[in-house]
Amino acid sequence: KKRALIDALTMTAPAAAGLSPMGKAFFGSLCAGTFGLGCWQTQRFFEKKELVKKKEHDLSLPPIPLSEIGNDLTSLRRRVVNGTFQHNREILVGPRGPPPGAMASTGPSSGRSEGGMSSGPQVDKNMRVRGAHI
Repeated sequence: KKRALIDALTMTAPAAAGLSPMGKAFFGSLCAGTFGLGCWQTQRFFEKKELVKKKEHDLSLPPIPLSEIGNDLTSLRRRVVNGTFQHNREILVGPRGPPPGAMASTGPSSGRSEGGMSSGPQVDKNMRVRGAHI
């Protein structure tokens, strides 16, 4: 009885039978979908490389006054700003860690390794810019 079960499980389909049309459609769609995702990933990789090149170029340019910001808000071009900090309007932002109980108490995902977590709140300072109405 045990031998008959093993034979039934290991029996292969006759070579002439092949896949049914539904099986061919299913596995064909998996192959086509995987190929499409690979093409998309390749395209996105080269788009990202161009974007990084543009950002590096923007950062290498000399700074310009804030008044020349123009319409390109995606540029990382450095700006020169003259003004005074408004210390009475500063905001503390933090702590920036996950909510209590969201992380493991031990192990690699515990957040107890060096450099992973913020050491305290960040300070957001407001500035009154000369010649601007912000």
